Amino acid sequence: MKAKEFSQWVLANQIKVIIGTFLFFVLSTIGAKNLTISSDYRYFFGENNPQRLAFEKLQNVYSKDDSILIAVAPKDKNVFKKETLKGIQFLTKNSWQVPFSYRVDSITNFQYSYANGDELIVKDLVSEEAIESFTEQDLERVKQVALKENLIIKRLLNESSSVSAVNVTINLPGKSPLEIPQVVEHVRKLVEQYKEKFPNHTVYLSGIAMLNNAFNEAGMNDMMTLTPAMYLLILIIMAIALRSIWAVVATFVILFISALSGMGLGGWLGIPITPISSVAPTVIITLAIADSIHILKSILTELNNGMTKKEAIIHSLSINLRPVFLTSFTTAIGFLSLNFSDTPPFHDLGNITAMGVTAAFIYSILLLPILINILPLKASKKSSKNNENHFYLKLSNWVTSNKKAIVIVSVIITIFLSAQIPKIVLNDQFVNYFDKSVQFRNDSDFLMNNLTGIYQLNFDLKGDGPQGIAKPTFLKNADQFTEWLRSKQQVNHVSSLTDTFKRLNKNMHADDPLFYKLPASSELASQYLLLYEMSLPYGLDLNNQINVDKSSTRVVVTLNDITTKEIIAFTSEAEEWLRSNTPEYMHTVASSPTIMFSHITERNVIGMAWGTLIAFILITITLMIALGSIKYGLISLIPNVIPALLSYGIWSLAVGEAGFAIAVVGSVTLGIVVDDTVHFLAKFVRAKEELGLSTDEAVRYSFETVGPALVATSVVLISGFCVLILSSFKMNLILGALSALTIGVALIADVTFLPAILSFIDNKNEGVSK
Repeated sequence: MKAKEFSQWVLANQIKVIIGTFLFFVLSTIGAKNLTISSDYRYFFGENNPQRLAFEKLQNVYSKDDSILIAVAPKDKNVFKKETLKGIQFLTKNSWQVPFSYRVDSITNFQYSYANGDELIVKDLVSEEAIESFTEQDLERVKQVALKENLIIKRLLNESSSVSAVNVTINLPGKSPLEIPQVVEHVRKLVEQYKEKFPNHTVYLSGIAMLNNAFNEAGMNDMMTLTPAMYLLILIIMAIALRSIWAVVATFVILFISALSGMGLGGWLGIPITPISSVAPTVIITLAIADSIHILKSILTELNNGMTKKEAIIHSLSINLRPVFLTSFTTAIGFLSLNFSDTPPFHDLGNITAMGVTAAFIYSILLLPILINILPLKASKKSSKNNENHFYLKLSNWVTSNKKAIVIVSVIITIFLSAQIPKIVLNDQFVNYFDKSVQFRNDSDFLMNNLTGIYQLNFDLKGDGPQGIAKPTFLKNADQFTEWLRSKQQVNHVSSLTDTFKRLNKNMHADDPLFYKLPASSELASQYLLLYEMSLPYGLDLNNQINVDKSSTRVVVTLNDITTKEIIAFTSEAEEWLRSNTPEYMHTVASSPTIMFSHITERNVIGMAWGTLIAFILITITLMIALGSIKYGLISLIPNVIPALLSYGIWSLAVGEAGFAIAVVGSVTLGIVVDDTVHFLAKFVRAKEELGLSTDEAVRYSFETVGPALVATSVVLISGFCVLILSSFKMNLILGALSALTIGVALIADVTFLPAILSFIDNKNEGVSK
């Protein structure tokens, strides 16, 4: 069926089409009931991600240890007074009631060990009973103990004694997406109770569990704010571009049901909502409007030229069906290529958007013409067509007259900006994923500046068989590694079992400071460890540091606020130190969420390089077939590739830093920037082959017929992606800003470089043939 016959069939079968599209809408949208929210940072990493597998292997040995850090900062900057210590005790005691919690650490319940004759005493540093009778001397004694204890300082207490923390360790079953929100809600209620009882203190919340919740809340916030903002922006732009309230109404319906269909189809596939996939409705709306604008612009133009509404609809569908299909198809290819990303939320964004764009195409060619036919749409009383034609005629004449200069200048700019791309600094510090409007970011920044870091590394040090961690050789090597770590300026804190062995050895020698060193034999070390473990209360054992048969121990390194590049470099240096200074059985690699995020950009760049290449090849072949010309298909490569190169180069000069979202922008925009190229080339080829126009005349024809729609759709697309800049989630901000920049550059390329090179090549060929 030809395009004209198809458009006639649509108008002749309006009832059938309405029923069919309505059923498709209902069936697709029902899937929205299956949508869930993912609040687990692990979902950002594929199941076969090597850094994720390494971390999960570690957690299988030492148990999962997601945590919430509740930090307390007294306004007088003195932790060691009765009121503040009672407050910490209140938080410590009640934190055991946090859902899924299995360990609570604070300075008050720190298991302080000391000698009493031949007996080892292990008890809370500050008990509830003792604090009531505390004197100033007692407070000072507790302060001195805490400040000298490696397991406390820069972890639960800062060096100036102005900030202290309660660390709540939780073990999430992973059976429900509501587990994290449930935990955070409970903690926030506890904090409110604390503030009522102890008003002279400020509380800060951080930790991996709060990171998970920040992802959750960022996604929901974007869906609740960006999508309505996008609809409002679309209404304004459409009203200006189309100058018809009924055209705006019809378009709004198409956009609304397209976004709902995309999300519903995502629900049928079991796709969860994350901060990245939450912007899918905004992206679908942005892309879907392009189809409507091309169809409606042609309808309004023909109405102004005197056609009846039915004739205008048929004519518009006849000339726009193929290019609209091509643009939808290539856009879908671009977004589907996101499945090559190493980050599942990008798969979800790509799949939901591809389905939404496909739904938008279906609604645009079936339902939109019927809506226009039913609604009282009329020709504009005042048309600006002559002014538009005059502008685009002048632009086309300028381009064809200066084609050589335009090509040369474009090549020089492309080479220069492309050379700037390698200078972009890739940085994925997950705290910085959120802007200052997110409380998690502010609290974490405060804690990194005033107490401890949030970026951690785990080193699973293995001994020489069962009970191997008690052997002198192992302890000596582990202690040397610990001290080497502490000597590095990147390190904020190191938690190591060797500190416990040193303290126990001192305790068992009448607390003589000269014996604050490792036990001399395996027998002594094993006895000390057994005695100490038997003295520890439930929930405060050493299972988070040693495995069951005592063949390995975990060293936890907390880093300062350093960049991804610095984290990777430090990790490599630490692993090399182990290989160079310890037996082979102690060689290990670091693992942690910090490591996982540090490698996420690199893995995405590699994955998306393949995805972009495949999408590029498919789109090029599609254009060759659609345009019926290998030459024009190859020419289309230039304006499709250049925008991404130029925008990356501009970003390098203007911003200089980006996270893993930068890896997917090329694929996302590739399918989008093709739209303008397709429409321009389609009109150009039609002018030459069907109308018999010369090359320069064909360029002018393309400018006059498709120029206004190209500008209108590009403005809409740029505006839509600019809405993402309002996101509190940095990855969405980068995706929106860089995509908008790329689309803007693509528009400039399509109205300057593309027609210039068409004119340059075709005129040269025409001269040769003559």
